[in-house]
Amino acid sequence: MITLVCFHGWGGSRESWTELTAALRGTDVHVLAPDLPGFGTEPEPVKAWTNDDYALWAETYISKNVVKDSRLWIIGHSHGGRISMKLALRKNILIEQLFLCAPAGIRH
Repeated sequence: MITLVCFHGWGGSRESWTELTAALRGTDVHVLAPDLPGFGTEPEPVKAWTNDDYALWAETYISKNVVKDSRLWIIGHSHGGRISMKLALRKNILIEQLFLCAPAGIRH
């Protein structure tokens, strides 16, 4: 099984991935699209978060929600792309595929 975790951009929400989720329905790809803290239905953190705080939250989310033997794919848009890049640098999770859509954090 493949689990695709989708991280939305700044000002977005899990709803940003509605069309992708619908397109993958019926395939062997299980889609998870959480609201990041402070967006959608998730409450705001009590203090301003750094990118590392968001990456730690995302790592914890993955460890709690992705089936252990599942192949992990991650897609991130904008701010979600920056979080995804930070996750890819961590040693705690194995990402098989990383998809970045207009990611923040890449300097030209």
